[in-house]
Amino acid sequence: MSQTVSVLTEVTGSSTPSQVTRLDLPGPRVKLRDLIALQVRAELAQLAARSPKSVVVPPLPVVLPEAQVDRALLAFSAGRLFAVVDGRQIPSLDAELEIGPESEIRFVRLMPLVGG
Repeated sequence: MSQTVSVLTEVTGSSTPSQVTRLDLPGPRVKLRDLIALQVRAELAQLAARSPKSVVVPPLPVVLPEAQVDRALLAFSAGRLFAVVDGRQIPSLDAELEIGPESEIRFVRLMPLVGG
């Protein structure tokens, strides 16, 4: 039984605004690594949908979703990306999460300070 949940993403130390993404999960239980992969693919789809077709501006290079998923998983392992589900920070990519329709899911990406 699939369900749709909202995910909030934010970037600290940046002027990038927080954004909300709607994800369709395959069921109520999901591993964090799979949740991150779904989020990355959803963000790439949103980016592609917003990309205007232009005659003057050359097209952006092709972004390979699996490469971006790998980068996000590496960022999590390196402590540059945090996941918080229902107020609890998730410490492992292999953590099995119980997600309900009212679950609060948040990804926080840390940006290093300039000069620091």
